[in-house]
Formats: sequence, structure tokens, C-alpha cells
Amino acid sequence: MTIRLLAVGMMSAFLGLGLTLGSADARTKRVEVPANKTTIIDSIGVYDANYCHSLLSPPKVKKQASQGQIVARWINHEMTQGNCKGRRIKAIVVEYRPKAGFRGKDEGSIVYRGPQGSRYTESTINHPLSRTYKITVK
Repeated sequence: MTIRLLAVGMMSAFLGLGLTLGSADARTKRVEVPANKTTIIDSIGVYDANYCHSLLSPPKVKKQASQGQIVARWINHEMTQGNCKGRRIKAIVVEYRPKAGFRGKDEGSIVYRGPQGSRYTESTINHPLSRTYKITVK
């Protein structure tokens, strides 16, 4: 089975796609965002290149930011190369919306399920994964 990272190019502000697998259940990401503007702070995607389907569960916000709002959602990304060219693969996008006028530090986290270890199949997407975001609003 061939597993690939999803390379997404939705918009110029879209960040590079990350991946959390293996024994590292928690990952902290530090980001800087502009004040008074919704910003994509993360994107996550893993897919099966043979069957063209996502190996992640829908995301949920685990801890909401206190000075803004974290929104974690699915996107349908159209593949542009390989066996899955022209097919749509689900990936996770995380946005942060600061409160109007807020500048300073904020924090929040999301949780989702994905594959674990070296066998990446649909039956292994029960491994809980999370990401914590330490956000600086400028």
C-alpha cells in the first residue's frame, strides 16, 4: 500500500501540509497571524494512493482559543498528479480568527484520528492525534 502526503495549493495563504504520525501524539505549532484577519494556520492530510481516500477522521476543536476562535474543518482537495489525479481527497484545514482589536498571545488545540505505526490502512485510523497551536497575533 502506498501512502502519500497530500500537497494542497488552495490559496496563496495556505500553509504547507503537515503530518502527525507514529508515537508523537501531541505536536505544538507556533504561528504568527495578523490582527483582525482570519488566517489558515495549519493543514493536515494523509491519503492512500492506491484507493484515493483520506486516512484521517474529521477534526474537532479540543481547546478553544481564549482571545479568538479556532475552526477545524474538512476540505475536498482535487489531486493534480499520480494515481489519484482528478479525484478529491479529504484533508483538514485549521483557521484562527482573533477577536477584533486583539494583539498578543493565544492558544488552542484540535484532535482527530489517524493511522499509527508503519501499517497505514483504513483499519488503523483509530489512533488519537492532537495539535496545539501557540498563536501570536501581531
